[in-house]
Amino acid sequence: MLKKIIQIEIDAKITLAFVLAVGAFTLALRINETKAETSTLSGMPTSGSCALLLTMPVPYGLLNVDSYQETGYNILGKLTFKSASEATFNGSVVNPTYRTMGSPTIYEEDTIYLRNTAVVIQAMTSSDGFEGGYKLTFTHGIGKSFKLNAIPTNNTKTILLQSSSGGLEPASGVCQL
Repeated sequence: MLKKIIQIEIDAKITLAFVLAVGAFTLALRINETKAETSTLSGMPTSGSCALLLTMPVPYGLLNVDSYQETGYNILGKLTFKSASEATFNGSVVNPTYRTMGSPTIYEEDTIYLRNTAVVIQAMTSSDGFEGGYKLTFTHGIGKSFKLNAIPTNNTKTILLQSSSGGLEPASGVCQL
C-alpha cells in the first residue's frame, strides 16, 4: 500500500513537472512570436537610403505585341529618406518596346534619368488602403508624377513596392537598405 502511495506521489510530481515544462515552452513560443510580429513590420525609414528595382511583367498572351506598341517600365535607382514623410529619388526609368519575335528593344531615347525627384510618403489607413502600408508619390521635373504602394518589413531594411497609379503600368519590386 505504501509503495502505491509513493508511486502515485512520484507520478503526480512527474505529471506536474511535465505540465509546467509544456507551459513554459508555450509561453516562450508566444513571446518569440510576439517579438517576431513587432519587429518584422515597422514604419518607413526616417534616414538613410535604399536601392530600388521595379519591373513590370512581360505582356504574355498578346498574339502581336508589335501592332499594340506594347511597352513597359523598368525603374532602377536610389531612394534617400529625409524624414518619415519625405524622400528623394535618383535613378532611371527604361521603357522597352516588346516585340512578337525576339527580345524587347531598348532605344537610347527609351531611358529617362530622374534626378532629385521629390517623393512624398503618406501612411495608408483602412479607409484609403491598408494599415501598415504607405503611398509614395514621385513628382519629377517634367511635370508628371507616379505613385507606388509600399510596405516596409525586415526592420525597415526591405520595402516591398507595387505600382498604384500615375501612368505606370502594373509593376512590383523592392527597395533594399
